[in-house]
Amino acid sequence: MQTLYSDSFFVVEFDEQTKLMRTFWSEDTADIEHENTKELINKFVELLDEYAPNFIISDDSQRKSVYSVDEQEWIANTIAAGVVHAKASKYAIVLPQDFISSISTEQTIDEVIDAPFELSYFEDEKSAKKWLLE
Repeated sequence: MQTLYSDSFFVVEFDEQTKLMRTFWSEDTADIEHENTKELINKFVELLDEYAPNFIISDDSQRKSVYSVDEQEWIANTIAAGVVHAKASKYAIVLPQDFISSISTEQTIDEVIDAPFELSYFEDEKSAKKWLLE
């Protein structure tokens, strides 16, 4: 995997051979500000547009931040539009280990209705990657 972006909160990687894009949110997100989250989501969408992956895995397992209702809607709409524009066919999400963050992620993704791509949740990255590439 080639690292496309990396900071203390967020990493984006891409595998040219499988056309798989992977994001990872770190546990440092416990201290992330809303504006920083928006900047990182926008960066992710830019990379979706540039690299046009077929498959996406968002590893949120270490994410500690909780999204407000407004953030949930904005994140869902922004990411869904980016995924649709990139023409990705599958999007896997590894849920946060933290219960409250996990609920926040599920509520965010529940905002994505009638998406033209497959979307599924997983407890670990290995299962997510298997589903994506099958």
